[in-house]
Amino acid sequence: MKRASNSIYYLVFCWSTLCLAEIDNQFFPVFDFPYQHTINRRSVLHGDLFVVTGHECYVDLKGNGTVPLPELFGKYDLVQAASALVRMGKPNPLPTAWQPFGSLVWDMRGKLHAQGLWFGYEQYLGRDVSIGLRLPLMQVSNQLEFILPNQLRQTLALGVGGDQNVYRVLNSVNQALGFNSYQSQQVALGDLDLYLRWGTVQDYRHKCRHIDFSVMLGGLIPLAGGVDLNAPFPTTFTGYNHRAIYFQSDLNCELKDYWRGGFWFNITKRLSRTQLRRMPAGQELPQFGAIVGEAFVDPGLTVGFSPYVWMEELRDNLGVRGAITFLWHEKDYWRDQRPPNLAPPAQLAEVIKLSGWQAEYVTVGLVYDLQQAQEGDAALPYFYLDLDIPTSSFGADRVAKTFRVSGGFEFNF
Repeated sequence: MKRASNSIYYLVFCWSTLCLAEIDNQFFPVFDFPYQHTINRRSVLHGDLFVVTGHECYVDLKGNGTVPLPELFGKYDLVQAASALVRMGKPNPLPTAWQPFGSLVWDMRGKLHAQGLWFGYEQYLGRDVSIGLRLPLMQVSNQLEFILPNQLRQTLALGVGGDQNVYRVLNSVNQALGFNSYQSQQVALGDLDLYLRWGTVQDYRHKCRHIDFSVMLGGLIPLAGGVDLNAPFPTTFTGYNHRAIYFQSDLNCELKDYWRGGFWFNITKRLSRTQLRRMPAGQELPQFGAIVGEAFVDPGLTVGFSPYVWMEELRDNLGVRGAITFLWHEKDYWRDQRPPNLAPPAQLAEVIKLSGWQAEYVTVGLVYDLQQAQEGDAALPYFYLDLDIPTSSFGADRVAKTFRVSGGFEFNF
């Protein structure tokens, strides 16, 4: 196992979906502006490239600051990890002189970086009905290292060569938990998004030059493999392989020449399933759970809402747009599904408590619309460059503080 050092890099490189429908992501902003439709062009082809970066997370609705990203679920306590192993019937890996200590807390620091692309296609069938799909491909890798805090060094009265010894003990505890490496990598498809859309497009109605209103019913089908149980801080882009159903509605209005506004609203429910997951045997962090076994998980409901404004033709086909997005995820329900004779029972109260979260983002963007300069009927795409900024003006809790820059095109035909 690679020795933990005083510097930390937590790197994730992914190819992932950014579709509106998949809003239940705790680590990355995975949403976008609604598709724009006209009366004569109601099918859509859409592609996107993005970069995401961040090194902190929000953990307090009162806005009392942030913590390093790997500490999203709390601090790593070596005593709690060792105690979990003892509960599993394994010998205590801590030196005898350390076993009386009530806690041996480590610091973790991290940085997250992601790159990706996705493809979306929506086909108009007639009678205001469309079908669509979004397909992602992703590569995910991460690396985690620990930092030995000065307080812990003083508690253990470390002398010459003491740092090397305490890192050796840390690695032995994590090896006993099943982590043979602090690095992991996975290449897989993400969730396939399939949906049915009903939408009406009208001109010069309700004091607007153009109205585009739709409702959608869709499903998310995981195409990736199982959850990587040996990643010490697994970042998910696929809802932990739970299928999902969702309802979405959006409204796009052209209020007057070159002024647009609208919103989208989404409710997503991941379906329950039983699969192999890590679970705490005691008070250790959930991602370092000593128990690997069948767990029944019923994810909570996720709700998203995002109003936006859009100003076109500021100069030479160039426009600007902005949005604010709110996401709320209810707590998940967990149940240990292992045979009753297996001991010890999983301690899931804290896992359930920490599973709820809420996020908030402000988006600003530039749009270059080739259609604005087109005098005939030929269909031309528009290109965009957006920046998503995490905020906590109204409260963000238990969610990664990640920034995203995305660029792509939308072609209506």
